Amino acid sequence: MQLGSLQLGDQPRIVATITGETSLSVLARLPREGADVIEVRLDHFPSLDAATLRLKLAEIRHVGLPLIATVRAQTEGGARALTDAQRLAVYETSMEFVEAVDIELGSESVRPKIVERARAAKKVAILSYHNFQGTPTDSALDTVVETMREKGADICKLATQIHSSADVLRLFTLLERQAQKNVAVIGLGKLGRITRVAFPLFGSPLTYGFVDKPLAEGQLHVQQLRDQLRLFSA
Repeated sequence: MQLGSLQLGDQPRIVATITGETSLSVLARLPREGADVIEVRLDHFPSLDAATLRLKLAEIRHVGLPLIATVRAQTEGGARALTDAQRLAVYETSMEFVEAVDIELGSESVRPKIVERARAAKKVAILSYHNFQGTPTDSALDTVVETMREKGADICKLATQIHSSADVLRLFTLLERQAQKNVAVIGLGKLGRITRVAFPLFGSPLTYGFVDKPLAEGQLHVQQLRDQLRLFSA
């Protein structure tokens, strides 16, 4: 699997998650700080006007890293409540500037349209599943992955709340079962921090770090991720 010219799966890849607060000077440093990919969390941008977004995305594009456009639903951690029409319009505006789009599996009313448009534009479709209450059973996790693939996922991304070491182990065995199948697995919460470093070393194609502020509990800064991954993969 590739994001633009970037090959996934050959080594851990760090995604820097940015918001509308991220300055151009900070963006310019991201390649040096260890980022391989930039996730543009458009739901955090102050203006979703199409012309304004195009200008901003063009600036971000100059950094030279592959881009993922995400307009997260508020029910799955998004910054604001947006209608289906608003989300669809933002995705369509961003499509020409990015290598991939991320849409929730549960967004039934817009997800099929986003996947269809990604296919037509030859973009990578990332389908996401978030469970902020806990980590489901093995069979339930496998069902989520199977459903994502049925719905057109190029990359399946699962993030679940970690309450114990048993939850970490459950996610790790999921990663083992889905080895080499473009399944990104993340544990949420303080106890899930270890997954953000360890899982990429065992086949999770992407791990996410923050730039301005954490957008999920347990998220590490991009530089912390880089340093930890270098330590354990050296």
